[in-house]
Amino acid sequence: MAVGGLALYAACAVMEAGGDRAVIEQADLVGDWGNRDGTRLHIAGEHSVSISGLDQAVPDNGCPMTVSVGTWSFLEPKGSRRTSPPPEPLTGSDAVDLELKPDVGYPRACSVFVKVQRDDDGYDLCLVMDPDQTCMDDELLRKRGPRSG
Repeated sequence: MAVGGLALYAACAVMEAGGDRAVIEQADLVGDWGNRDGTRLHIAGEHSVSISGLDQAVPDNGCPMTVSVGTWSFLEPKGSRRTSPPPEPLTGSDAVDLELKPDVGYPRACSVFVKVQRDDDGYDLCLVMDPDQTCMDDELLRKRGPRSG
């Protein structure tokens, strides 16, 4: 019985990697993010994005591994009751959409959903294809310093 309880606890711990959903403001989102497996994401203030090693954060995603041109936008926060688009662009949210345009030789663009979370180490980004998916700890992207590799 104790082994079954431990397995259930371990499964729940994996599902909750990264902490609770959290609203992030644009100033905190902009910058360089990465994980220890090699995914690198650059989010710029003018809503452009570039990424490399996407398959290390979102396995089997059907997107190109490296994208040099893309855009990002905040999505309505989870639980929002708004039924029409906001009159002004959102300045923060717990969800971000990445529209990744293919580099030469890749057949199509793709979209990646980003869940913003916060734990004791600060903000982290969980990149998924479906908002109901979760990330394991090694897939989470965390803010990197200006010269981190």
